[in-house]
Amino acid sequence: SLFFMVTGLVFAPKIMAGFAKTNWLRVYISRIFRIVPLVAVSVAIVTLIIMLRTGQPLDSAYLKAASAWILSQGQPPLIGYAVSGKINAYVLWSLKYEWLFYIFVLPASAFAADLMRGKLPSWVLPFALLILSLAIKPFLKKAGLVQYLPFFAFGMIAYECQRLASTVRFFKAKWVPFAVLICLLAGTISEPSYGLVQLFAYGLFFISVACGNDLWGLLKLKGSVLLGECSFGIYLLHGIVLNILFVDFRLAEWALLFMPIAVIITVLASAIAHIAVERPAINLAKF
Repeated sequence: SLFFMVTGLVFAPKIMAGFAKTNWLRVYISRIFRIVPLVAVSVAIVTLIIMLRTGQPLDSAYLKAASAWILSQGQPPLIGYAVSGKINAYVLWSLKYEWLFYIFVLPASAFAADLMRGKLPSWVLPFALLILSLAIKPFLKKAGLVQYLPFFAFGMIAYECQRLASTVRFFKAKWVPFAVLICLLAGTISEPSYGLVQLFAYGLFFISVACGNDLWGLLKLKGSVLLGECSFGIYLLHGIVLNILFVDFRLAEWALLFMPIAVIITVLASAIAHIAVERPAINLAKF
């Protein structure tokens, strides 16, 4: 949920700039270099794990299956290993919707921003997207992209909030962290997933952070900044680390005891991946 809100916040400036003023080729190139290289590396790691477990070499179907993983089109079995997706906890599912945001929602929203310019205030667009997606969602048996659109809209609303000095002052008040941490907890334990409680609970927490509330300085710590830099790697690699510990080393019964070790391994691996893969790829896209 927060992942999709981040997308809305990050791309709100480009949406508000309008369709005509956005270099869409550069946007898509930057997204490809930001996402695909590390996903490809994670797929290579999963492939190596399967080969070591089964002793099987790459087969004729591997390239097609691996391409589906890398392009976020699904996670079919690799090298005939039926539970291939369990190795990374099936985390690639969200990237499919991330690409749909980039391909359809971003340009459509930017075009709408052009139509509204000079006629309506900019905040109308994210609120309209929020209301429209919530209104459509109950009528779709398989909500798909529409299920996550409200979270994207909330990210755009957060962008609008951080542009208002009065809103920023409000969310930086000393009592706000107590309230928004309660919201974070409420969103985490609420059911159903991606429901209204989660939407608004996470939304208030996210808006406060977007407006500069650092939770008593916690989010400004070097460790927090490091985790932010490595967050995509943590997302892609944490399932792999846990799978190795639980399947190959059979530590599932000792999960709580070994969880701190799993955290350390995941963060170190993600930091290495960021330095060796993510950062060079991001810089390469800035040609």
